[in-house]
Amino acid sequence: MPNNYILILGNDLVENAQVMFRAWRKGYKVSVFYPGIPSKLGSFFRKLPGGKKYFEQSVSILPSVGAKTIGLWYDLSEETMRVLDLYYKQHSPDYDYFITRYNRIYQTNKVEAFVKKQMSRQIFAVLKHLHLLKRDFLEEPTLVMVRTPLNDFVTQYFMEHYGLKVRIEFINSHASFLLLGMYYGKMILNFVRRGFVLNQQRKKFLFIKESVTGFERKYLNDDFFVESSKIKKEDVLFYALEDQSEGRNLALRNAQEKGYQTARLRMLKININQNFLKIVSRYFLTPAVTFLGYALKNKTFMLSDTLLFHNRAFYFENFMNHFDGKVHLSHSDHDDVILTIVLNKYGTKNVIVNWSDLTAYQDPVLSFAAHNVYMSWGDNTFNVYGHTFYVDEKVKIGCVYKAGCRFSPEERQQLRGNITGHSFQGKIITFFDTSFSNDSNIPEEIYINYLSVILEYAQKHPEDVIVLKPKSCKPWDMVLSADMPRLNKITDALKLLKNFVVVDTLYPFENILGLSDVSINMSINTPATIALICGYDAFYYDQTGNCQHLLANKYFNQIVFDDKDKLFAQIDAVLAGKVRCKDIISKQDIRSFDAYDDDKAIDRMKDYIYQLAGIN
Repeated sequence: MPNNYILILGNDLVENAQVMFRAWRKGYKVSVFYPGIPSKLGSFFRKLPGGKKYFEQSVSILPSVGAKTIGLWYDLSEETMRVLDLYYKQHSPDYDYFITRYNRIYQTNKVEAFVKKQMSRQIFAVLKHLHLLKRDFLEEPTLVMVRTPLNDFVTQYFMEHYGLKVRIEFINSHASFLLLGMYYGKMILNFVRRGFVLNQQRKKFLFIKESVTGFERKYLNDDFFVESSKIKKEDVLFYALEDQSEGRNLALRNAQEKGYQTARLRMLKININQNFLKIVSRYFLTPAVTFLGYALKNKTFMLSDTLLFHNRAFYFENFMNHFDGKVHLSHSDHDDVILTIVLNKYGTKNVIVNWSDLTAYQDPVLSFAAHNVYMSWGDNTFNVYGHTFYVDEKVKIGCVYKAGCRFSPEERQQLRGNITGHSFQGKIITFFDTSFSNDSNIPEEIYINYLSVILEYAQKHPEDVIVLKPKSCKPWDMVLSADMPRLNKITDALKLLKNFVVVDTLYPFENILGLSDVSINMSINTPATIALICGYDAFYYDQTGNCQHLLANKYFNQIVFDDKDKLFAQIDAVLAGKVRCKDIISKQDIRSFDAYDDDKAIDRMKDYIYQLAGIN
């Protein structure tokens, strides 16, 4: 039975800390929706006197959206954007001071994108909690949350719109001075920890890029854009952000080994040059002056996001005070607003290409992009997100993965032998998984169900090769929060099958697409979209209730399935030569995903960024 006090934890760490402190101080028995208390916050409270005991005895975790609430995640995403529009129409003057002031300080017009992105994250978090309350609670619970204009608006909207009856214990935040103290303490420690270098000249580069993919792929290596006849290695800088996966750390080491200049942002010293006093002013004086402006206007609820802006902007500004680049090639399609603002202040253009099919649904996380140039495969990305973009130029280049899906007969045979063994001559049916969690549109249960579908199909087709291409790791290496016995039972059975193969993550997914006779996606995401663009046969198996994707909307039970028996029948029809996906989907719909009927997207991208960098 859930506790009757429900903590509403949103996107703001300090707000969450105030909610936790209220509950702990008053000794409430509380419930929190999965994933629960943020780890850093929970770790802090457990160290307080009696904190560990309080967590063990008084805090319970409730399930999040999950597989049983079909379609809710997508409805939440749509509703978030609607509520944001309603709120901003009424409250935009509350944000004029911050937007106008910071646009002037950073010489940009993109600060509003940052504001709306922060709003959308908070709205989504609060709406999710309220929908789950409506789903799970028969009695009226008491919500504990921080009072802000945005939180007030969202809760009032929800209660009026859905008739939800709850009691709300609002906390009036008095954390402004604490926030400022924490910010200045962190900034001073940042300066001391980094150390200083005196008047170091900014090194000049044509291109700056984060190390991501390494150099093992035939196409789309980290240096895919480098043509030796036009660019020297010393014209390119690769860098690593603060928190890096082992794969990206390896990619940076590989860049060093190949002779490229590299940098780690976290380790860069403070450069005392002609920009130093301006930087000190922006990150020490400006926050205090902004706070005084908020206090006079009674708008201190904006302080937390303002200090977040400063913390992240300093990280990139210190980087740009060491290096000068003409073009930055971005891999972040979800959160590059502050980076773009800082890059532009130093005269660098920020360019992104959508590296995956982003159109499964309108995700608030992917909305409010603010790159200077946004390169898309086709119109679909712009159709879904374009009305939220603060992008200077939209460019269609075609799908960047098509070239990597093409093989000569000899290359295909070699790859087949490497993956399946040269003696196995059956058809190749590849299942692609994707990222999942119990606090996302694809919960763990969907993943386990997908593995059971793979097992059943493999058992029914011993003559064919059934391949699993994992996004991260093999299924038997997964550690899930629940239902491990079922997962282990399925994976043990898969290991015993002679016709089942798990492909190493080192093989690029586009290579496996080109090798497969049929490809199947777990839910609606990128691999099947690329296969269909290439004219290959591919299907989506989606049990999450996604009706927003173009193909889910128009080709349900032809390309998109939520019933495994219907999916199996369609796969078998393809293998028997009775059905081809390219005969089902119209050319117009394919072109909306991929603007060009060729595999020259990478060439178009290179030509465009060369122009931006002034290379003929």
